[in-house]
Amino acid sequence: RSTFWAGTDASFRWTAEKELRLTNRLLASAETHYDTEIDWEWSAGGELILTSWLSAVGGYHSEYGAGGGLRIRLWSAGF
Repeated sequence: RSTFWAGTDASFRWTAEKELRLTNRLLASAETHYDTEIDWEWSAGGELILTSWLSAVGGYHSEYGAGGGLRIRLWSAGF
């Protein structure tokens, strides 16, 4: 997926992102942004689905560094 935004002051923002399902329980994602105000920014991450309502997630962001945690789904999308 890709998006483009242009402002009336000649500023713009471009974003591209992709998510891949590597296995039934493992997902990978990547995203990149270009903004005339903040320049380039990117992130990459992964998700391991543990149960129908719980996943372990982790990622890296070019500005904020690495992080991880748990994702709890209050309703399931049918995993």
